[in-house]
Amino acid sequence: MDCEKIISVTEDRVLVCLTVGMQSTPAGIIIPASAQHIEPIGTVLKIGPGVNDVHVGDRVLVDDQGGTLLEESHGERFVLYREPDIIAVLE
Repeated sequence: MDCEKIISVTEDRVLVCLTVGMQSTPAGIIIPASAQHIEPIGTVLKIGPGVNDVHVGDRVLVDDQGGTLLEESHGERFVLYREPDIIAVLE
């Protein structure tokens, strides 16, 4: 499933792609998903019509406890946030 192609974002929602940290150690030990570090910085892929301060392609700092996980694949997480959950737009 390609999340970016099948999601139509509504209201003040923002679709963000977050990159997951290391999935295994240099020695080859696999790190379980629950212990993997996820940077709260991502790239905006889509925005709803009610979004005012964020644009597609922006790098954003998000609330790591917020959002709705839609899909995780190939070291990326696609998360749907409300615009107020975006803490800052990075330059």
